[in-house]
Amino acid sequence: ARDRREFLALAAHGMRRVLVDSARRRRAGKRGSDEWRQVSLADGMGSHPAEGDLVDVLALHAALEKLATLSERQARVAELRAFGGLTLAETAETLGVGTTVVKAEWQVARAWLRRELARDTPDPEPPADTEPR
Repeated sequence: ARDRREFLALAAHGMRRVLVDSARRRRAGKRGSDEWRQVSLADGMGSHPAEGDLVDVLALHAALEKLATLSERQARVAELRAFGGLTLAETAETLGVGTTVVKAEWQVARAWLRRELARDTPDPEPPADTEPR
């Protein structure tokens, strides 16, 4: 059981590194391109994510680094869920805690990440034919 937990944790972290490195290479090679890698912050990993659930890999990576300074476990939960695709039960098993704990940590982490990612997203510009009021 311990070997499985360690494997899942390493796999999720490895996937994060692969996706981040790939996104960095793409961004460096295609400046200005809107083609980037995205991962989901959806609650159900098997479901189709809503538009707001897809986030840029590099932005999520930076946000997870910030989150880890506030809560290492929330950052680990988010990494396992978003990059590892683990269910709540698999995440709980990997971290050695109960699913209730993981569910609560995931809800808080996901809300924090969405707020942090929204803060870094520039506001869309208003259409040129409208005047500010």
